[in-house]
Amino acid sequence: MAHLTAEDIETYYRGGMPARRKLADIPECLLIIDPEAERMTLRTPARESGPLPDVSMFDRITCDVDQDYGESETWFSLGIDTEGNRFEAYHVIADIVDLLVGGVAFRTAVTESLQSFKDILAKRQRLTEEQQVGLLGELTLLKHCVEELGAQQALDAWLGAQGEEHDFVFPTFDVEIKSTRSEARVHMINSVSQLEPSPGRPLYLLSVQFTAAGAARQGVTLADVISRLRDHLGLQHRRVLDSELASVGWRDEDEALYPRRWVLRSAPRAYLVDAGFPAITPAHLAEVLASPEHVVSVQYRLDVGQLADSPAPHPIDRFCTEPVT
Repeated sequence: MAHLTAEDIETYYRGGMPARRKLADIPECLLIIDPEAERMTLRTPARESGPLPDVSMFDRITCDVDQDYGESETWFSLGIDTEGNRFEAYHVIADIVDLLVGGVAFRTAVTESLQSFKDILAKRQRLTEEQQVGLLGELTLLKHCVEELGAQQALDAWLGAQGEEHDFVFPTFDVEIKSTRSEARVHMINSVSQLEPSPGRPLYLLSVQFTAAGAARQGVTLADVISRLRDHLGLQHRRVLDSELASVGWRDEDEALYPRRWVLRSAPRAYLVDAGFPAITPAHLAEVLASPEHVVSVQYRLDVGQLADSPAPHPIDRFCTEPVT
């Protein structure tokens, strides 16, 4: 059987056009990916009689028998809604194909696979790539701070998982960490207050760039970073970390759904968000709008690549000069 990686699946979806991939020859198993419909379908010749597999308990799965125009052969067609669960859907289909290749009947293969994957199918949606990269950046900095400050101080400073405006609040300054996998230092700013310094406290935007590592030895998965961070913590602090991770949607049993390995594309850079920094804040809106209170949501992309970075204060100074994931 031809096995696909998470990157293979994402490449098909980014292509934007329906794609067909043969997964097995005997029996013939075709994977059809429809990016626009956010749907993945397994088709295999319907060469057995009897009722179709019962998929009624799964809202996002359908099973039918169909026939292509101009073909005499009928096909079993198992469709899965893949929105937010692309690689999970592929895992289910791949498991069914493995069973079919092993000689298991279609109805039995589908029933056994859905039983095996029912927990995955019922789970919350997998973290988006943007969420994964964002969490990767926060945890990488958190691990660095644990080494610099100790576990208690580092965990006290990390507020990103709690939905606060700034990700890290140190004794004398705040940090908003922004991670991207693009070649340019372009970051999404999600609100007018995200880059608004707290009164009397300097705010730094910390720009981190990641890229897919492929087979590079230094590449790490999100699970690798979490495991290494836990190794630096005692039992009580691990419990705090695990609680924060759960709040942002991470579950250890989902580890197989995040196989991509990452590596830093460049050294992180810190930028002091002062009066000359190009941020949209409530104060700036008040200068140009007659009634800024009516602007309820602002989201924009900020390119900091051509801006001069700032000397980073402790404990993020070594993170910018000697970053380690």
